[in-house]
Amino acid sequence: QLPRGVSDQQAPGKYRLSQQDDNPRYFAWANGAEALKPMTFAPREILWKAERDEQGQLRFVESGLEFKPLAVFGVRPCDLAALHIMDQHFAYNTYADKYYNARRRQILLISVDCSHPAPTCFCASTGDGPNANSGFDIALTELDDGFLVRTKSLRGKQLVEQLPTDEATTFQLY
Repeated sequence: QLPRGVSDQQAPGKYRLSQQDDNPRYFAWANGAEALKPMTFAPREILWKAERDEQGQLRFVESGLEFKPLAVFGVRPCDLAALHIMDQHFAYNTYADKYYNARRRQILLISVDCSHPAPTCFCASTGDGPNANSGFDIALTELDDGFLVRTKSLRGKQLVEQLPTDEATTFQLY
């Protein structure tokens, strides 16, 4: 159900998608402007509510930390680098954001290696790309005849084990 043969044109302040019927790939476009940040932070969020108990005393009740699982498909290495920076600030310090952490734990990241970086890409400045090396659950390298799949987490490994996959040929690996 993924769109096949889509490519892009990027320049400062410009991002356009176009259809190329002679292109057999699903991810032959550079990363767009949307990042993972909207999936880890809510634009509006109730952190607590004030309620009165039976004696009329005011008490503060924290809102729940239950979030639905979310799979993000097509994450690029630069997005993973940005997510790693957010994790350092919001997940792994003394004042970790528990709402960020609760959402972050529910995200399954399926990364796709970049095959068509744009002049506007910044993977060189973030020290990553075009291949994903860390921060993902599953990573895909797109070939003309399919995908190479690698896993980085137990959750990703368990998911891939349920899929009908074949061993990569020597030609596909090199």
